[in-house]
Amino acid sequence: MLFVPALAYLVVLGARGDGQFGPAGVGASLLLAAAGVATAVPLLFFASAARRVPLSTLGLLQYLTPVLQLLTGVLVYNEPMPPSRVAGFALVWAALVLLSVDGLRHGHSVRGDRRAAGDPRDPAEVAPAGA
Repeated sequence: MLFVPALAYLVVLGARGDGQFGPAGVGASLLLAAAGVATAVPLLFFASAARRVPLSTLGLLQYLTPVLQLLTGVLVYNEPMPPSRVAGFALVWAALVLLSVDGLRHGHSVRGDRRAAGDPRDPAEVAPAGA
């Protein structure tokens, strides 16, 4: 949807001489092009890996980046960590622990119920009723 307006904007910038490709030099143009590749390649790897990981695991992994950013801010850049932020962080992780425990209990009971009923398939492979 934004390709045409973005292209028009880039053409206007180029016509005014404010564009970065060309006037800034070959080095800057190569860096701008490489930035797109450096952004796209990790996203493609993530998309490829996300297809191979269970969604419950992927959901928990999504919390890894904010935690690493928090730790970098606090430990490396000495950002302040007021008690209200610590409390919010603790509440989020307590909820994640409760959600994970509940999911594990439910997953084990479903797996056990299916095996007891004579269905050896993994519950993740069984389509839900009505699907």
